[in-house]
Amino acid sequence: MRKVIHRFKRDIAWVFTHMFIFYLSISEYKSQCPPPLSNIQFSPIQLLYCPNQTITVTFSSPDYIVFLDWDYPGPPQQQQSGQQNSFTLNGLGNGGPLNINGMVELGGQGGTPCPFNLSTVINTHPPIIADAGADLFFWGVVSAGNIGGSPTGIGTPPFTYVWTPSNNLNNNFSPNPTASPPTTTMYQITVTDGNGCDSQPDTVIVTIFHRELIYDMK
Repeated sequence: MRKVIHRFKRDIAWVFTHMFIFYLSISEYKSQCPPPLSNIQFSPIQLLYCPNQTITVTFSSPDYIVFLDWDYPGPPQQQQSGQQNSFTLNGLGNGGPLNINGMVELGGQGGTPCPFNLSTVINTHPPIIADAGADLFFWGVVSAGNIGGSPTGIGTPPFTYVWTPSNNLNNNFSPNPTASPPTTTMYQITVTDGNGCDSQPDTVIVTIFHRELIYDMK
């Protein structure tokens, strides 16, 4: 019985000794991983960005970058990761926190590997939305009508409007121009708001049914 108790005490001592050594190893690893000397830069540099703007984010560090990854709550992005120091955000949405995660080797390639996490905030102007309105259908001799929404631009006024193509529109800079195409045509509207931000394009289709087709359908 004494041998069993002695062996048990010896095993317990071994476990605690190695746990202590493991703790020291972890503590030493952490002490060698201070926050990396780094800098996050945006291009272009602005206090407020447009919701649909594309920007380049550059992470610079005197240490060797092994891995760089990021996440952002804006529109779906094509994720870029790997050994690099910059990435692109294609559209910023309503803004929010940008988190950059990765790994560096302190002092240069071959140095102590250290993970890191950095966070910054991207601020954007209010959303800008274009509404091209409902599709139009014309039969026979009547083939003209107004396109655009009610309103055509939603966001921060004043707005400017550009319709393309401009063919068969009485004013392609109007929020609600009159369209009179001879054949079925798709029109696209882009709205710019008072902050200089462009909307995502929106489209409307004006469908023309010719008399011959109407007679054939009878």
